[in-house]
Amino acid sequence: MEVRITELLNGLELDALPLEDSPVVSATKIKELTTMKLQQTEKKTRRRAGKRILALALAAAMILALGITAYAGGWFGLNEATIGGQTLADSFSDGEYRGKAVVPAKVISLAGYAGTAEFQASREWREFYNDYVSHKYYGDTFGQDLGEWGSARHVAYDELYTPALCEKFKEISEKYGLLTRTGKYSAPSLNNYRDLCEIAGISPFLDSDGRSLSWGGVGDYSVYDDGSFACGDCWWPEGKPGETDAMIYDIRIYRNVKGSMDTGFVEFGADEVLDEWEYTTAKGDTVDLVLGESKALILCEGEGAYVTVIWGQLQIVREKGLEIDRGTLERYADTVDFGSLSSVGTVDWRGSGDAYSIPTPEPEG
Repeated sequence: MEVRITELLNGLELDALPLEDSPVVSATKIKELTTMKLQQTEKKTRRRAGKRILALALAAAMILALGITAYAGGWFGLNEATIGGQTLADSFSDGEYRGKAVVPAKVISLAGYAGTAEFQASREWREFYNDYVSHKYYGDTFGQDLGEWGSARHVAYDELYTPALCEKFKEISEKYGLLTRTGKYSAPSLNNYRDLCEIAGISPFLDSDGRSLSWGGVGDYSVYDDGSFACGDCWWPEGKPGETDAMIYDIRIYRNVKGSMDTGFVEFGADEVLDEWEYTTAKGDTVDLVLGESKALILCEGEGAYVTVIWGQLQIVREKGLEIDRGTLERYADTVDFGSLSSVGTVDWRGSGDAYSIPTPEPEG
């Protein structure tokens, strides 16, 4: 099928896009041009809860016109959040540990999508960190004084442990105008769901369907002074909490507030087969779902934050006899209020570290 790119992209700013001389271009070229255009847009709202942007609709129309399944090909989905094709892994030679080495992988940012400041900063940081560690820290030693700036942020960022790392982190965050966190509180208690919501300043985001909220709804969590947090979750697909073998237990929910620097990422094997699709939850939130052999993801962008839900260790879950397919992931997504998770919150920060003591909730009933 022949498609005239000038007709399809009518009304879009194309000055920076290298069009071919011929008015008719290939599907591959259209995908390339449209991807570049979307990346030009400074503020993306691709996974905004309940909304989609016009550019995405136009791009999807192009691909549909060409008879191409966009998400199955991974064009929209993870490509927007992929910050690199390499990660660090333990290296051995002749049975001896040789440190960390760079290996192929699909690395996904937990904050931001292509074209956003958060995404660009995350990608630059990951490239620097991988190079720094794989070259044995270029001779740097541990235990050095991180300085006032680095020490204040080390509590919130585990990867800031040498002066060189702190200096580069500061450089990147200032380059993209991103705030850096200086406070973190981690709680191991299971009776902490309401506290977590209060600290982050958002409404409750988990339904009781398939959960035992008497456990507090979440497991351990870490919350930061900007309202970002990571928390655990467990869910019973059949809706009967209590049976260990019927539970999906390795679930992590990440909320990363917009405008803040974040170093979090998740990775898939370089050759891992991924199934990607868009889904509108029962609450009306539009999310992107990704199902792989090793893990599954749910991605959402809202007005105030980027949200990523990670299901890990799917091989073990499947070995227990649980069926993990599109329907399973969609049913879980229906139990989460992504609108709340990705909203603008009013943070109730009362301290950090050991000095931050939150009250234990009174028993219900």
